[in-house]
Amino acid sequence: MGRAHDSEGKEINIAVLQLRIQSGTNTDTVRPEFLLISPRGRNKENPYPHLAGRRRYSLQEKGLLLTTLHRFPRQVLHTFFLPSNGESNNKGKLTGPQVMLSPGEELTWSVIVSFSADCKKDAVEKAYRGLQ
Repeated sequence: MGRAHDSEGKEINIAVLQLRIQSGTNTDTVRPEFLLISPRGRNKENPYPHLAGRRRYSLQEKGLLLTTLHRFPRQVLHTFFLPSNGESNNKGKLTGPQVMLSPGEELTWSVIVSFSADCKKDAVEKAYRGLQ
């Protein structure tokens, strides 16, 4: 992840997760998916698990906003996941369009991820600027 700038010169710190699917020797129908999995069990690297806080998902326009609240050091992090095309749901799942691939054909699908500790709106705006 590097420092990128949009057409107006505003800095947009984003990450792009790119999925590539290639059909084998047959014609295949595929639908790309990205699933956010909730952490389970005890995090052995966290010496203060009772201070871990909580996470929640919410739909924001075409994407999915993950808000993580940390009790210590009282920090809130907003992470917005925006599929390049497709849809998202409130269960942490983003899906692309269903596509039929010919033998040997490749499909590329991306999810843009943006972060903000300031406000939800910033994370959403950064992702849409990155999509452009």
